[in-house]
Amino acid sequence: MDIAHHSTLSKQLREVIIDVNTLPDPNHEGIHVSPPIGVYYQSDVVPRDVLIHTGQARDMLVEAFSKLPNLRTVGLRDYDGAGRDRDGETSRWRSAGWSFGMPAGLTGHQRVHGSPQTLLALILYSIGLAHATPTNIEVFLRRRLKLTPASFVLHGYLGLKVKPVLAGLKTLMLTVGHDADTFDAADPPSGVLQAPLQRFLRHTPNLETLRLNFDQDDCLAHPFLQWFGKPANYTAQAVEDSNEHVAPLNLGMLNRLDIGKY
Repeated sequence: MDIAHHSTLSKQLREVIIDVNTLPDPNHEGIHVSPPIGVYYQSDVVPRDVLIHTGQARDMLVEAFSKLPNLRTVGLRDYDGAGRDRDGETSRWRSAGWSFGMPAGLTGHQRVHGSPQTLLALILYSIGLAHATPTNIEVFLRRRLKLTPASFVLHGYLGLKVKPVLAGLKTLMLTVGHDADTFDAADPPSGVLQAPLQRFLRHTPNLETLRLNFDQDDCLAHPFLQWFGKPANYTAQAVEDSNEHVAPLNLGMLNRLDIGKY
C-alpha cells in the first residue's frame, strides 16, 4: 500500500508477488505460540481469515492495483526459494510482513502455509475491480495444497470482472490439483474436475505462454490433457454452462506450452 501511494515507486513497480504464508492460529489444538508471535497477536493486527472474509483484503488489493499503472505481473507462491544458489547460499524470499513486520526471533518453522484455493479468484477479482491490466499471472505452488477446480469458477459478479482480465493475459502459469476430500482420486466423476479449468482457459484467447503444473496425482491431469489435445472446433466458440463436454480450446496466439508435475 505504501508503494502504491508513493509518487515515484508506484510508477516503477511492474511485479507483485503474494505469499500464502500466514501466522499459526493459537486457538488450534497442538499449536505452540512462541513469545514473538504472541506479541504480534497482541498488537491488534487483523488475522488473515478476517482480512479475506470481511472483504478487507479485496479492498486493499483493489486500492493498490488501481495505483500501479505499469503493473505487468501478479504472482502467487508458497515457497521461499531455498536451494536457488544464484540467490545466495542462505538467501530466502520474504513477503513484506515477514521481512519487516515480524518481531525478532520468528523463524521459518513458525510459518504456516495457508490454502491458495480462493486466493487466485480474490487476486483476479481485485485486478478486475481496479481496472488494472497486467499481462502475466504466475502461480507457483510447491507445497501440498494446489489450486483446485473451485479456484477457476467464474459465475456471477466474479465472472463479470475476471473475464476481461483473462482476455488480456499473455502469460498464464498455474499449479493445479484437486480436493481429495471431495472426490475419490481413483474414480473421480467424469468431466466434473476439469470442466472449471477448461472454461477458465476458454476466456484466455490471447495467451502466448501457458504453463500447467499438475499435482502428482493425475486424476485431473489425465482427462484434462486428453481434452486439451483435441482439435479446436472453430464453429462453436461459445462457453458452455454444462459441467461436462466443454468444447475444445483454440489458443491461436500460443507459442510456448509447458506441462509438468509437482
